[in-house]
Amino acid sequence: MNAPVQTTSSPSGARCSRRAPRASPPATPVAAPWYGHGLLVPLAAATGLMLSENLVHGLDIAHGASLPWPFGPAEARLLLGQSMPPALNTPKAQGVSIAFDLAIKSGPRLAVVIDDGTVTVTRDAPPRAYDCRITATPTAFLLVSFRRTPIWKAIARGRMRAGGRRPWLAPQLSELITTP
Repeated sequence: MNAPVQTTSSPSGARCSRRAPRASPPATPVAAPWYGHGLLVPLAAATGLMLSENLVHGLDIAHGASLPWPFGPAEARLLLGQSMPPALNTPKAQGVSIAFDLAIKSGPRLAVVIDDGTVTVTRDAPPRAYDCRITATPTAFLLVSFRRTPIWKAIARGRMRAGGRRPWLAPQLSELITTP
């Protein structure tokens, strides 16, 4: 079924027509070519990724121009809840089986399960046995994920820590999940 056509007039008086956008469910798969050929991610994740790209690259531009670009935990929390991409660095993930409990302070809790080359990211997953729990402030996790802040600096400032049965596995998350 086609979306309704709307006809409008431009300031110059010319008439234009456009189709009204159709809403798609958040789980609708969409292409994410910046992660690799043929990769599909849920629409909600793609939207979160595009917004986080704007936020972080805006920060890069602001730093280059010596201008402020304030963003805080609320913005980072919103983006992280949507944008944890299920994109895997496949060669490194072959034969790997790790379950991460990612707890964003005052934000989403994500289960990231990597099992022999596949990854599943679940928001607010039911309890299970995790190998490693990573607790982080939203801003620190976003900036470490985009490689704008070194992980050691986030840890030294108390903004990120690892725990659980196998906390030494925490750095592997950034090696196994494709960087935005």
